[in-house]
Amino acid sequence: MSLRSGLLAAAVVVLSSAPAFAGHRHRHWWHPHVSVGHLVIPLPVPHVIPVPVPVVAPVVIAQAPPPPVVYVEDDFSAPPMVVAQPVPVAPAPVVVAAPVPVPVPVPAPAPVAVAAPVVVAQPVVVEDPVKRVALKYAPGMSAVLDMENRELGPASFTNVIGAEFRISRYFALVGGVELRQGARSWQIPGLKVTLFPSSRVHPFASASLALNQVDGQPSNRFSLGVLGAAGLEINVFRWLFLTAEARYAVTPGNCCALPRVGGLVGVGVQFF
Repeated sequence: MSLRSGLLAAAVVVLSSAPAFAGHRHRHWWHPHVSVGHLVIPLPVPHVIPVPVPVVAPVVIAQAPPPPVVYVEDDFSAPPMVVAQPVPVAPAPVVVAAPVPVPVPVPAPAPVAVAAPVVVAQPVVVEDPVKRVALKYAPGMSAVLDMENRELGPASFTNVIGAEFRISRYFALVGGVELRQGARSWQIPGLKVTLFPSSRVHPFASASLALNQVDGQPSNRFSLGVLGAAGLEINVFRWLFLTAEARYAVTPGNCCALPRVGGLVGVGVQFF
């Protein structure tokens, strides 16, 4: 409710209650009447029952004054110190280190003289390089062999001059000529096989073709035969060796020629 409405309501209440208040106060000396000429006719006064009107206190709305403006002079003082609250810090766990064993110096043992082992030097076998060329001379005896009667013919002196070209320590090409009284045999180069070439004494065997030539027989002057030999060689020095061999020669194409056997002992040289 506004201030104006409150004042208007209060005025209406006062004005409406004034006659009643006046009649109640002068009831004995004032009565309402009507005059007709000189005749006064009193009128009945109605009985007024006062109705209490609630008194409404005026509502005064006061406007609060604005807050005063306070001017504070800056004294250029230091700003307030903010002290942080101490933070509780849990104590760090105490780690107890295990005791470190202290090395105890141990006296070094007295030096013991140990005899050095005696090493027996083993002989080192150094293989000599292969000597590629060898020449030999071997004299001996030879005779014909009668297989039917199992008899040897008259022996004759013979000489063999031979040559070898060694392919390796085991194999070589061998050839030469055999000289007999009234005949000769040309040995066509054949194959020679040597066993145990690293040994000082080593056996060998050879086989080759031979071209036989006989004097005094114009019809059978030349014939082709087969010559086989087997023997031993003994190395005396690096370049000198001894040889001994047995030979067997046969001429298959000559019906009149008997097989011939012979034995030779000679010497040879090797080089390159």
